[in-house]
Amino acid sequence: MLSVSALVLVAFAVYGLLAHLVENPRIFVDELIYMDASASVTHGHGLQVRGEAYGGAPGYPLLLAPLQLLSANRSTAYELIKLANAFLFALAGVPIYLLARRLIAFRPSLAVTALALSIPSSVYVGLVFTESLAYFVATAALYAMVLALERPTARRQLAALICLAACYAVRTQFVAFYAAFLVALALPVLRGLAPRRERLTRLWPTALSLFLAVAGAATLLARNGASALGRYDNLWRTYDAGSVARWFVYHVADLALYLGLIPLVILPAALVVLHRRARAGSPVHGAFLALFATVNVFAMLLVAAFATTPFGGGRLHDRYLFYVLPLWLVAGAVWLCDGAPRPFRPIAVGALLLLVVIAVLPFDRLAADDQWRQLAAAGTTGWGNLAAWTIRHGLSGHRMIGLLAACAVIFTVSIPRRLMWLLAPLCAAIFVVDAGFLWKDGIAASHWGVFSGRSSAERAWVDSVPAARDVMILAIGAPGCSRLGSAYPLTEFFNDRVAQVAQPGQVIDYGLSTQQVTIGAEGVVRHSTGRPLTASWLVLPPGIEARGTRVAEGTRQHLTLWHVAGPVVLRAYSPAEVAARACS
Repeated sequence: MLSVSALVLVAFAVYGLLAHLVENPRIFVDELIYMDASASVTHGHGLQVRGEAYGGAPGYPLLLAPLQLLSANRSTAYELIKLANAFLFALAGVPIYLLARRLIAFRPSLAVTALALSIPSSVYVGLVFTESLAYFVATAALYAMVLALERPTARRQLAALICLAACYAVRTQFVAFYAAFLVALALPVLRGLAPRRERLTRLWPTALSLFLAVAGAATLLARNGASALGRYDNLWRTYDAGSVARWFVYHVADLALYLGLIPLVILPAALVVLHRRARAGSPVHGAFLALFATVNVFAMLLVAAFATTPFGGGRLHDRYLFYVLPLWLVAGAVWLCDGAPRPFRPIAVGALLLLVVIAVLPFDRLAADDQWRQLAAAGTTGWGNLAAWTIRHGLSGHRMIGLLAACAVIFTVSIPRRLMWLLAPLCAAIFVVDAGFLWKDGIAASHWGVFSGRSSAERAWVDSVPAARDVMILAIGAPGCSRLGSAYPLTEFFNDRVAQVAQPGQVIDYGLSTQQVTIGAEGVVRHSTGRPLTASWLVLPPGIEARGTRVAEGTRQHLTLWHVAGPVVLRAYSPAEVAARACS
């Protein structure tokens, strides 16, 4: 375990340094929601964002709350959060190693762990996102589930169920892992065992958990309907089977690209090795095979279903899928350690599968060509850059990827068995290149030009006014004014006393409570109902004055803090002049 500990510490140091280079949050509104929800806990208000219920999985903001409590300000808390993310992501190496070590020797297990810690999705460490914590709890759950499937004692089942509950508390999507565990446990044939009925008395912990889960879900739905899903109630809809199947195939292709194409070619051969070992009497190989099959199917079904909704954005989403990557790496390592057998039929199936999924993937439309697509589909970043290069030279990006898939098949079939170990450094190189692109772009994108440095005095310019309480931002010109678009959310992110945001015109809240207001010709700001907007403290853009006292100025965009204490009345400008002056 000393080598594993050293590997974890190295990963922690590397990702801690990279995360420190990320100067500001850049993905709004997600980072803002988690920061505000955790701050609300420290103030004793429970999980709230802008005074309303948080509505998401509580695990991550509850974890961040002590960091906020220990910090003098949000700027310090932000740096601690990124450091905690780096530690949690690196700590996932421990359950990954323990999982691999049950099937393969020490050195291959260490290599698998190193690969699993170098994946491109490490870029989430630099964001106030759930993914770092989720990666740790997900890998711990995978290890616990393998133990329970290998020998389903009451203690091992309870351990797996506790880990799965922790996963669900961090990201609700991990209900897919629970479903996979139920299926794998209920069907012994998936574990390489002869079909037989497990004694119900032996499976009582899992049976009890299923009863409680169904009863709880039925009660919540009966009382609240779709609103029982909180922030995710907009996903409560009927899914089209054809669309889900299509996006399922797309995400198989996405995983193939993420892993470097060749792992999909060898997958059937690796599954044959696992099945043969299981039939020969190895319960751990049977347990791993059952877990690999069920977790991948359920996880990809869930991601494919999400992709068909309007909130999928027409993008690939390995952001919700990368938790299965350690299973693929372990399966590949088992195959290599077994001598890298390449029987004709399994390899032919793998080759055909790769060529088909790459052929049907609309690559040129789904490749990661901007930061939103990169964060949703981190594994296609390098491929997207390669496609962009080929397009600039008059070629088709999709055809280039198809040609590389054909080369991957030829490589897998023709390379001598003694050189098969080269697959590991090849996979590592692909991971490092993709991660390099992602971190480089992410660090650059975090330099908004809102603050000249990282000092808490500059970032927390609203909180530095001792008397200021319950501050409201009047976001005039946002989001249409690019000059001010990032100044508003960053001011809210780094200032604990910003409690509300009001915005003239059409409001797109993305899950945040934002008050829609209008500005009358006389300068009175009113709610959409006609009632005057009231506030004690108000943040305004430069060039806009309010009836009150101007007390502070912050950001390089010169936002101003006003003490108004009552109905908000702007100096006499027409509504058109207000927006023009804010953005001038």
